[in-house]
Amino acid sequence: MTWKRIQTLLIGLSAALVFAMLCCPMCFAEVEDPSHPGALVRESIRFTDNLTLTLFAALVLFMHLFTLAFWKRGYVEGKLCIVTLILLVFYQAFIAYWFFQFKAIYTFTIAAVFPLVSAILLGMAYHYISRDVAQFMVDQAFAKRFPKRSAGTHPKQ
Repeated sequence: MTWKRIQTLLIGLSAALVFAMLCCPMCFAEVEDPSHPGALVRESIRFTDNLTLTLFAALVLFMHLFTLAFWKRGYVEGKLCIVTLILLVFYQAFIAYWFFQFKAIYTFTIAAVFPLVSAILLGMAYHYISRDVAQFMVDQAFAKRFPKRSAGTHPKQ
C-alpha cells in the first residue's frame, strides 16, 4: 500500500477519526452528587458504553481497512468507499437521534460529529478515486485507438 496517493491519506484520516471516537466521551452531564449535597459530578457516556455504537464503529473501521486493502483496484475501492460513506451517514443519524432524545440532559462533545467529518473525507477520497479510474479508462481507450508502432517501423531509425 502506498501513502503517496491523496485518497489513501483521506481514507486513513477518516479511519483515525472513527478510532478516536472510541476513545472519547460522546456526551456528558453535570449532576448533583448524592453523597455530597451541592457538589456536582460529571457523568459521561462513551461510545463504547453502548453496544450498538461500538458495533457500528467496529463495522465502519473494518470497512475502512477493507477499502484500504483494495488500493490497486480503483473501481472496487470506490464502491467500498461509497458503502462506508453510507454507513457513516447512518451512524451519524443514530447519534443525532440520541442528541434529540437527550439534549435537555446531556451536552454532546465534538466527537459526536466525527462520523460526519469522516463521511466528508470519504466523499473527497471517492472524488480522487473516481478521477483516477476515469483517467485509466481514457488511457486504455486511447491505447486501443492509437496503438504504438513497433520498434522496426519508426521513421527515425
